[in-house]
Amino acid sequence: MIVGKLGKSPILEFESSAFAPIPAEDEATYPGVFGQTLASWLGNQLRRAGIAAGEVIAEGFGWVIPVKSEPYFLRVACSSGEELNAWMVFVFT
Repeated sequence: MIVGKLGKSPILEFESSAFAPIPAEDEATYPGVFGQTLASWLGNQLRRAGIAAGEVIAEGFGWVIPVKSEPYFLRVACSSGEELNAWMVFVFT
């Protein structure tokens, strides 16, 4: 379900228990911010679809997948929501 916008990018928010946080992964982000498992899964799915997705990178706000999409270089961001099993995905250049 798309429920909001961040700048011009829609934010996809959903609930799933499939992307459990990795212990201490939030040491690489802001405290309480997770999403490494979701970003790794999504990056693999993008690569399987033939999309030039790079390795997952930690940022303060979550986990980012760099994606080459001429003439732009996109970032797909994955982050935990405020509730257990709540996730957000958004794209920016």
